[in-house]
Amino acid sequence: NERLATVLGLENENAVLGLLINKIGSNLQQRFQLETVVKKTLALFHELAAGINIVHTSDRSPHLIVSGRLLLKNDMVKYILGNHAAPQFGFLTHCLQYGKYRTMYYHTLGKLLFMDI
Repeated sequence: NERLATVLGLENENAVLGLLINKIGSNLQQRFQLETVVKKTLALFHELAAGINIVHTSDRSPHLIVSGRLLLKNDMVKYILGNHAAPQFGFLTHCLQYGKYRTMYYHTLGKLLFMDI
């Protein structure tokens, strides 16, 4: 919400979302050796991609917010979609036990791709 953006010193909610997405991209590229980080990062990415919220504005009118559509406007998400199998995403080839995380990663990317159709 706007209060979180203010506390973080960001302009608005989209900037907060951008901060989260950049952290997701960073974690998948640099902190892939830590399984708990990969697991929680991909869970957050999946929730953001699948999220639909009804938000009441100051005039009390409800608005439907589809966070997946907001994600598609983010530069890091565009980078991830365009370079989904790049060597920078080390968790994709880290170890055999990460197969379930690769599945979750591509499931989330598939959701985002089909949302754009």
